[in-house]
Amino acid sequence: MIRLCALLAFTATPAFAQGPTLTPPAAATVSDCNGETDLRHIAEPWDTATRAFPEGNTRVVLLNMTEPAEVPFKLLVLSPPVDDAGLRQCKVISGGEGWGFAAMDFAAHDAAFDPAAGMLFSLPVTVWQSSDDTARPATFSFSLNAETGEIATKLDLPGE
Repeated sequence: MIRLCALLAFTATPAFAQGPTLTPPAAATVSDCNGETDLRHIAEPWDTATRAFPEGNTRVVLLNMTEPAEVPFKLLVLSPPVDDAGLRQCKVISGGEGWGFAAMDFAAHDAAFDPAAGMLFSLPVTVWQSSDDTARPATFSFSLNAETGEIATKLDLPGE
């Protein structure tokens, strides 16, 4: 909540308007882990920025990339299936075009299991809209099929 308040105060400053032109994440992107897996990007405090699910096979981690400052937050997902070495797949979920989110309320996440869809995960987020220089609340959700590793995402913007 403190980060959200700080973000809203920051967005009112002229310097923020001169930042990068960002569009709302109409669809999230799911990509293989790369340099984003640097442990320095795990949001602090670590004990509230990571969550393990059934038997610890799946872990969701909040990342704070720090840049771009307006949209630094992404999720990292470690999950089945495993490769020949027994390592889980590693995926990074970010906003459209690889940008992060302005805020992600990881503590307010909701998780459930649906036999047809797999693990369901949702949380409140804030998206930056360059069209009118505003930050808007939204709900971000994803499902994870542990058998195939497929991750499907959805962003619900109120009023759209």
